[in-house]
Amino acid sequence: MSNLVVSGDYEKKAVGVYGGVPQILVGFKPKNNIRLTGDSVEKYEVVSEGEKKRASRAVAGAVLAGPLGLAVGALSAKTKGMLVAVEFKDGKKSLIECDKKFYEAIVKNCFYD
Repeated sequence: MSNLVVSGDYEKKAVGVYGGVPQILVGFKPKNNIRLTGDSVEKYEVVSEGEKKRASRAVAGAVLAGPLGLAVGALSAKTKGMLVAVEFKDGKKSLIECDKKFYEAIVKNCFYD
């Protein structure tokens, strides 16, 4: 299982947790990374977890979300980790395959009272 953006913006970019902050690694300099925090993330949702197969969700996703929803459907049957859909405040969207540690860092860094 790899921590990777599998579809959408930043596709094929690695992701990781650095200093407790989940990030999409987009360059050689840490300042270029996309930090997944409440300042940059509009919303996120787990669309698949573990080896569950969700064909009905894939069909609904394709109807509601177009190509990204279709990608979720295609990938949800293959992943052994989690698939998390992230929508950024600038309108970009990414589908991230990640482990539980990365997802927990997203929740922690995007939660505000």
